[in-house]
Amino acid sequence: MAEWLATWPVAVASLLVLFLPGVLPAYALGLRGLVAWGSAPLLGGGVIGIVAVVAGAAGVPWGMWPVVAGSVVLAAVALLLRRACGPWTPRVRGAHPSRRLLAAVVLVTSVTAVVLQVRRTLVAVGGPDRVAQTFDTPFHLNSVALVLDRGDASSLHMNLTVPDTPTAFYPGLWHGIVSLVVQLTGTDIAVAANWVSVLVGSVVWVAGLLALARTILGTSPVLLGLVAPLSFAFTQYPNRLFSFGLLYPNFLSYAVLPAALALCVLALVRRTGPRRLPPAAGALLGMVTLVLAQPNGLFALWYVVVPVVVTALVQTTGRLRRRGRGPVVAALPAVLTVVGAGIGYWALGRVSMIDQFREKSSWEVTASWRHAAREVLDLTAMHPSTTPNFPEPENLAAGVPNLVVAGLVVLGAVVCLTVARWRWLPFSYGIVAVLYVVVRGVDSPLRPLLTGYWYADPQRISALLPLLGVPLAVVGAGWAVTALLRLARVPTGPFALHPDGRRAALVVAAVTVVLAVAVSVLLPRTATMRESFAYVSHVYRVDPSAEGSAGLLDADEIEILETVAEVVPEGVAVVGNPWDGSSLTWALAGRESVFPHTGIRLDEDRLLVAGHLRDALTDPSVCEAVEDLDVGYVMRGGRLLWGTPPAGFEGLDGLVEAGVGELVAQEGDARLYRITACGLEDDGGS
Repeated sequence: MAEWLATWPVAVASLLVLFLPGVLPAYALGLRGLVAWGSAPLLGGGVIGIVAVVAGAAGVPWGMWPVVAGSVVLAAVALLLRRACGPWTPRVRGAHPSRRLLAAVVLVTSVTAVVLQVRRTLVAVGGPDRVAQTFDTPFHLNSVALVLDRGDASSLHMNLTVPDTPTAFYPGLWHGIVSLVVQLTGTDIAVAANWVSVLVGSVVWVAGLLALARTILGTSPVLLGLVAPLSFAFTQYPNRLFSFGLLYPNFLSYAVLPAALALCVLALVRRTGPRRLPPAAGALLGMVTLVLAQPNGLFALWYVVVPVVVTALVQTTGRLRRRGRGPVVAALPAVLTVVGAGIGYWALGRVSMIDQFREKSSWEVTASWRHAAREVLDLTAMHPSTTPNFPEPENLAAGVPNLVVAGLVVLGAVVCLTVARWRWLPFSYGIVAVLYVVVRGVDSPLRPLLTGYWYADPQRISALLPLLGVPLAVVGAGWAVTALLRLARVPTGPFALHPDGRRAALVVAAVTVVLAVAVSVLLPRTATMRESFAYVSHVYRVDPSAEGSAGLLDADEIEILETVAEVVPEGVAVVGNPWDGSSLTWALAGRESVFPHTGIRLDEDRLLVAGHLRDALTDPSVCEAVEDLDVGYVMRGGRLLWGTPPAGFEGLDGLVEAGVGELVAQEGDARLYRITACGLEDDGGS
């Protein structure tokens, strides 16, 4: 932990970047308290993402000052909108008489849960400069390097894998956030990426769930006090998504989803008339954030918000009928909504990328639908042992059912069905459950149509279960606690919302804090959660030969990367097989990698270098490609990712024997060569 503590300024900078750009717009919209701070990362993400696109188009260098300016401008617009709509704050019926006591309960339980989760995650990762041994890691870390080198974080210019295409959309919000942290602190990309991701999966995630709980569950100290501990009771998120891919953008998108859903609920069912507009504007900005973080987060929001829309339409129809409107007029909002949704679905299908998503499944069915349904019920969905596509620890047993939490979810669903304003919650959870069953175990044309937005990837869809699972578990646990309080003859109302007297309020607060702390301390000690953290540790482990991990980067390659930073001149690019650690020279050594990811589209120059560099003395076209790409060095790693050597990089072998290069440094199987052909013999490769 000492290494992590030494990087505390990076943690502080990460929190500032994640929260501050959105706080001013949140308060300008009229949001307050938990809802405002829980929505801040969502709204701030929109600020950062939009400013990045505008700055990239205008040629303004990327940095924190444009973000600050964007935050102020957006807050001013939000303030004008709110004033035009009249005074508005998100008050919830039945406010608790003791705000200070409620705040104390939420603060103690949340800080305890978050601190323990952060500590366990840091221990599992192992060190602030570790990188995940996963397929997508080079792409995302090198994309941050690309942003820093160009001074451009626009999602329209994220062309790492298509370098010959100036305009290429890829959701670049996560990369922009990490680059800001690097700029503010001067730290390494890996350190900034780790801190941002750890805090996204803990602080941002809990803040969003608290905003959602405050919006839909009110001000019960029992319910709000249990949110943070139960936020980490599911293995699917944050732990599993933190160790799969590694899908940093998806990880960020899901973390802000609860806040986006909270704003949708405020706009649709908690307010009427013009007062809907401020939260609706916040929800729209949140949707932009989701697109710029990872668009499948937006599709997830649209799926789970359907029951909320139905609830809003039922309320609107009833309101119109009470005002004396006829059945045709009363039904008109519902008809217009259905027609609008149909037109929107059709219009999205005209976008070629969306159309491809609906027609193609990148992942195959891996279980029966019955097995998938059982995984939803016992919350073992996408346990690492069920993912044969990727190397897993040999001693990892089959997933242990998360029965206690699963029971709370079921109990919470039953309770919600009896409370009118919560009735949509089980149905939204059911939508996610059905999506998971379909993507995991139903082989039909319906599968890509419903789940193609996630590449038909069960990992990404299973990580959505906690979005509604946490509120349901909170309701279930809150119901049980309330029942116990009544058995103990503590005078209180439903879910301890109205304790009778100060003494009863203190008893409720004390019971909630003790229970929440116990959950935070004991739940991670269960076999289910121990396995979850063990897999995180496995993904980030660096072995001497990488044989005990996925194999992207081993200790020898790390040593050579340090040599690259010392030996290779600035402005000189490094060639290597993207299936080994050489793909990370840009992110970890500050020298551009010609092949920064396995998915890079090879143009003519790159094809020549990859396949024929060793022929440079006999093929002049190779030297032309070397010069065009500013190549001066070659790094060769050890074991390749997943252990399968891909074709197309044979030209990087036998450089010394061909008289094309000389060995500069070696650590085990990892080597660094300087190219001596192509007139680079005497200029140090520059």
